[in-house]
Amino acid sequence: MEKAVVARIEETKDRILVLTRTFDAPRELVFDAWTDAEHFAQWCAPANFEVIRNSADVRRGGVWWSLMQAPDGEECSVSGVYREVVASERLVFTYAHELPDSSHGPETLVTVIFEAIDGKTKLSLRQSVFDSVENCVAHSIGWSECLDRLAAQLSNAA
Repeated sequence: MEKAVVARIEETKDRILVLTRTFDAPRELVFDAWTDAEHFAQWCAPANFEVIRNSADVRRGGVWWSLMQAPDGEECSVSGVYREVVASERLVFTYAHELPDSSHGPETLVTVIFEAIDGKTKLSLRQSVFDSVENCVAHSIGWSECLDRLAAQLSNAA
């Protein structure tokens, strides 16, 4: 029975996504890119996707929503609720895909920490717990592409 517990812990660890990125931009600017709907729409989609509509009520209990479109026209809608908002420091929100029948897929919790370091911003993102390792890997790729787009947007703002 003890081995089953160890296996479960290892499986959970494999379903937690952690990414860290440093941006050459002040913390306030990076935080604004996450909380201003216009800025968010410019970067928060995987490569080759476009945000075609989004909204965000950035406060504890506020709802966010984003509709992305793939190059082939397929749409993907994601949404959640802000659990914690600390200006320029921390965002915590739920994240779930909206399914074709208007229900939601499995919900995860995203925590984003913004740390000021010598005029730059260290961003730490943690998303958990995924329903499968495959979904965790897919989101790792998606978030990495989003953060690449964010870096490009921030360098254009400088």
